[in-house]
Amino acid sequence: MTVVAIVVVTLLAAGVLAYVGYPWWCRRVVTRAEAGAVLPGDELVPDPTTGYTLATTIAAPPSAIWPWLVQIGQGRGGFYTHEWVERALEADIHNVDYLVSELQHLEVGDRIRLTPDPYLGRPGQSLVVARADRNRALVLAQQLPSGGTGTWAFVLEPIANNATRLVFRRRGTQPSRFDRIALPGYYYMDRGMLAGLRKRAEHASARPPPQRATTVHA
Repeated sequence: MTVVAIVVVTLLAAGVLAYVGYPWWCRRVVTRAEAGAVLPGDELVPDPTTGYTLATTIAAPPSAIWPWLVQIGQGRGGFYTHEWVERALEADIHNVDYLVSELQHLEVGDRIRLTPDPYLGRPGQSLVVARADRNRALVLAQQLPSGGTGTWAFVLEPIANNATRLVFRRRGTQPSRFDRIALPGYYYMDRGMLAGLRKRAEHASARPPPQRATTVHA
């Protein structure tokens, strides 16, 4: 059995065990208001059959988080999540800990790869930018392998003390029960992604501004 097959089987087994429990885990990290709020991107999947809402508080303003969001993607800045899983799945995703100036421009219609293309002998998977409201909301849409439609929505809500509530919503129409069982695995990776975003944005915000060189005249 290949490494990829072992990882897939392990994730599926964990997914089956967590299938009932993951909705409770989701409720632990969001408020009732956040879970029930209408967010940007909801209109793209008006009647979802699967999905969840996650959130985290980041000690940084939206303007310090947005640059990390817009550079996500395979072959870009990575997804800031559990790289060991992505390596095992041969997704060739590498998370960066710095901002890449060439990746700071994102427009509606741009593609964000999830995997290389081709990937394991098949066409690669990607997301399409459906909405990019600077410092406010990034919505990515995907045509799922099962034939359904999915969205990832990142919404930045400023709160007190120059901090931000980052709300993430995964939403989809997936006719396959197999896809539903896989949701806890997505949840694990998405929680890692939010933690990675929080770590990078807070670390960058905590850095002192660069000191200007001064010239001393005799």
